[in-house]
Amino acid sequence: MPRWARFVSCSFTGLLFSLAAFMLTAFWREGRPGFWLSVLDFLATPSFWSLMLLFAIMTGAALLTARALVKLCGLPAGVAGGVAGCVVAGAYVLFLMASHAPDWGGLAAAARRSWIDSALFLLPFTLGGSLTAWLWERLD
Repeated sequence: MPRWARFVSCSFTGLLFSLAAFMLTAFWREGRPGFWLSVLDFLATPSFWSLMLLFAIMTGAALLTARALVKLCGLPAGVAGGVAGCVVAGAYVLFLMASHAPDWGGLAAAARRSWIDSALFLLPFTLGGSLTAWLWERLD
């Protein structure tokens, strides 16, 4: 399989897995009746498609970072993917906290306010990065 096709298929698989895990995590966190109907309504909005684009970029960045960790550090693919997914999602979470820090009373207050949700955001991307990097090795 050519590298570009492997990159697209692995990134798309990681995107779907991360999005599904993110939705399940949000359902677990929210836990209110009508959650899935709200998700179906959300699918028709431009915000959902921008979220999909963001997740696709993050998944591709995690795959590229994982490949660099495999080649440069010699880490196993699954471990490198998990680390890369966590790092990419962590960078995004830090960006979000820094952008809301002035409204929430500083970066320390923003971290205290959102650390649980941030950790729950990192989990799907850590697992998705691990799956994506593992799949890359299997398709070689």
